[in-house]
Amino acid sequence: MLNFGGGTTGITYSTQTGKYWKIGPVVYFNVSITLTNKGSSTGAANITGLPFTSANDGFFMFDSLSTIASLPASTTQFYAYIAPATSTLVLGAQGSANQTGLTNANFANNTYLTITGFYWVS
Repeated sequence: MLNFGGGTTGITYSTQTGKYWKIGPVVYFNVSITLTNKGSSTGAANITGLPFTSANDGFFMFDSLSTIASLPASTTQFYAYIAPATSTLVLGAQGSANQTGLTNANFANNTYLTITGFYWVS
């Protein structure tokens, strides 16, 4: 579930799907979200509710990521990582010399987001 600063007030979706496959200690997943309203919550953008808690080292690999509707100025790509020992994806953007976490301000009422990747579990 997408949240901003841990809140989900007013967020609505036309698409909110997730699939996963666990093979041994590796979880492969796909998340697709299309917003119809980003709601009124503010703060850092995260996706919670991955099916398993990640290994404590937080290692991850993402095969493909979509573009957020509005990346911060001077950024070139979207990224996501799994915080160690959690089931939360942290969303951010990276430029030539900086990284910044995404917030509610980077999303629009029609933002489409797809994340596909895998991670290790303990």
